[in-house]
Amino acid sequence: DLAAIASVCRSLDGLPLAIELAAAWTAVLSPRAIERRLLDSRLPLTQPAGGRHESLDHVVEASLGLVDPAARSSFPYLAVFAGEFDDDAALAVVGAEALPALRSLAAMSLVQVRADSAGEPRFRLLETIRAAARERLERRPDEARQAELRHARHFERVAERAAERLRSTTFGDPRAFADLTDPNIQVAYDFAVSAGAPGLALAIATWMAT
Repeated sequence: DLAAIASVCRSLDGLPLAIELAAAWTAVLSPRAIERRLLDSRLPLTQPAGGRHESLDHVVEASLGLVDPAARSSFPYLAVFAGEFDDDAALAVVGAEALPALRSLAAMSLVQVRADSAGEPRFRLLETIRAAARERLERRPDEARQAELRHARHFERVAERAAERLRSTTFGDPRAFADLTDPNIQVAYDFAVSAGAPGLALAIATWMAT
C-alpha cells in the first residue's frame, strides 16, 4: 500500500488537511481504493458536521472571504487552466482585473507563483484548489463555457505563434516547443471538439502537428 499512499499524497499536493480528510476514508476503503477514487474525482474530502474541518472547501471559502470582491469573483475562472499559465493567459480569460486578483489570491496561498528563467511570473493552482475553483465555475454554466472559449482562443494563438517560431528556425526553438507541449493547448483542443467548434479545433490541431 505504500505506493498508493504516496500517490494519494501527491494527488493532494501534500496538503495536510486534504491528506487528513482522505485518511478518514480508511475506515471503509483501502489506500488503493482511495487512490482510484481520488484520480477519478469520486472521493469527497469531507468530515461530518462539527468536525475540526468539515471540508477542504470550507477552508477555501474562508480564504476567499479574506480577499477583495474582484479576486473572489475571478477565482472560479482560474479552474480552466491546466498546470502553469502566465499573466497574458490570465488577462485573456479573466479580464483586466487578472493581475490584481492573482496578487490577492497568491497572498492567501490560493495561487502558487514562481519566476521563469526570464524573471516573468508563472502561476498555477494546486489540483485540490483547482477542484474547488472548478466546482464554483460549474455552478455558472454559461460563464464556464465563455471562460473555456476565451481560454481556447488564447491558446490557439499561443500555439500558432509557437509553430511559426519553430518553422522559422533551423535548429528549433526550445521555448516554442515548450509552448506547443503546454497542457493548456490540449485542454483548448478538447474543449473546441466538445463545444462543436471544428474551425478552432482544426487550427489548434494544425499548430500542434508542426
